[in-house]
Amino acid sequence: MAQRDDRTRRFRGITVVTCTKRPGNIDTILRNFKRQTVDPKELIVVLNNDALDIRMYQQRAEAYENVSVFQLSEDTSLGLCLNFAITKARYPYIAKLDDDDYYARDYLHESVMALRENKADVVGKHAHYLYLTGKKLLVIRFPKGEHRFVKSVSGATLVARKAVFNKVRFRDLWVGEDDRFCEDCRRKGFRIYSTSRYNFVGIRQKDTDTHTWKITARRLLSLPSVEIVARTKNYRRLVRWPEPDQAEQVDASPGNEAPSGQGEVDVRPGNELLSGQDEREVTDKYE
Repeated sequence: MAQRDDRTRRFRGITVVTCTKRPGNIDTILRNFKRQTVDPKELIVVLNNDALDIRMYQQRAEAYENVSVFQLSEDTSLGLCLNFAITKARYPYIAKLDDDDYYARDYLHESVMALRENKADVVGKHAHYLYLTGKKLLVIRFPKGEHRFVKSVSGATLVARKAVFNKVRFRDLWVGEDDRFCEDCRRKGFRIYSTSRYNFVGIRQKDTDTHTWKITARRLLSLPSVEIVARTKNYRRLVRWPEPDQAEQVDASPGNEAPSGQGEVDVRPGNELLSGQDEREVTDKYE
């Protein structure tokens, strides 16, 4: 149900929506937004913690172009907060960014390219990096699930055409609203495409109470869908988008969809699976 071929259309802009209840994350939100190379762009921040002073956030936002801050009652679910933000969007593409992860400068550029070139309705990352701050470990989940149509993507990486939200909204949920959104999109016939593993890192703090996905580092590392990439303090240099001639895309034609947790082997040099490892579908959730 994608729009007609828009690969040659002029880019008219993208709206970034972020919901937060954590007082210390505003700088991360603003830096992630400012870092993006696409233009035009706007950021809509929704606070859903009654203890937060919206005036302080609005004052911080004044230093950036096209940033708006709203506040809803903390009794409002994350799903409804996202729906509210979407009603304020001006642009034809909408990206949901989390308030505590890392988005490299080409993240939105890659996402919009994937939407336009693959005639997809929703894009995101099934294969994606996670950084375990307590262990200084960079890992990758679902390493074979990139450059193809899939059933779902990480909720922190959802980017969609605005028209999709005329038929599908986030459910009134505090947790799992992104998973249900992908399910509902597929039921409506919308196609979900997984971009590369690059340009995004989900940041996992040692204290699992700071996350909605309450999984320990030890349990995470034991999952068959997870591979260790490196022990490092500088994960950003390892997740940069490679030059086009360094990344060969696998077949992403319609009918070649990969079920959740499965997909073609990543064919780029250095990304082969370790001996004896395979990728099996698992029931663990996205962070």
